[in-house]
Amino acid sequence: MQRLGAMLLSPLVPAALAAEASPALPCLTPFSGGQPGEALPLGWVPHRMRPDRPDTRYRMVADPVDGQVRLQARAEGGATGLRHDLHREPGTYRGIEFGWCVSQVPVEARSDDDSRDDCPARIVVAFDGDLSGLSLRELIFREQVEFFTGHRLPHSTLMYVWDGQLPVDSAVRYPRSDSVRYLVVDSGAAEQGRWRWHRRDLVADYRRVFGREPGAVRSIGVFTDSDDLSGAVETLYGDIRLPVPASAADGPALAAGG
Repeated sequence: MQRLGAMLLSPLVPAALAAEASPALPCLTPFSGGQPGEALPLGWVPHRMRPDRPDTRYRMVADPVDGQVRLQARAEGGATGLRHDLHREPGTYRGIEFGWCVSQVPVEARSDDDSRDDCPARIVVAFDGDLSGLSLRELIFREQVEFFTGHRLPHSTLMYVWDGQLPVDSAVRYPRSDSVRYLVVDSGAAEQGRWRWHRRDLVADYRRVFGREPGAVRSIGVFTDSDDLSGAVETLYGDIRLPVPASAADGPALAAGG
């Protein structure tokens, strides 16, 4: 993602182009409940990252292995994401579950290099929070983004990514903002073409990369891009789940790993 690419997925991060309205639903709509074709499940809306880049194409397809309906993303130099608005207060979430299958991993891509910041698969979680604790540099950056895009950044964004090179469990700060962090959960091409399923402790992961407690979850997104390296990537996304803990004090027994 070039320059502000990581910041331009609204409301996960603002988009330079206006997106469709998305109602804040109480739960994530599963991809498996959809039908093969161009129509996206309820609540999922696209965002174009840059008008001078091709779109990443998203459509619903039947998995050739088990027949389950999945979300397919194809990027040929594209940088388009999808998001699903929702509102989950702290205590009403703990873990996040997701899966993906990447056909081609760009092994030269690195999340810590802004000129090679392509990821074949990302799960993007946006959070609300208290803006008064942000640095002056961060507040100025946020004002600049809002001025140029007309959208406000979320308080913070955590992205689970499949990286081309960085080791699994690497935590990367986005160089242009303290409010965006990447967490590598898959890496390299060894597992490409295979389904990878993850069950993460979202709260523990947030605490680790940001060093504080998370606020309310405001949206979940997916993002497949190849605009930096101009390659071709294809990814299948399985259902994303944000389970409700049994009680506010007793979430699912999750490790911070996948």
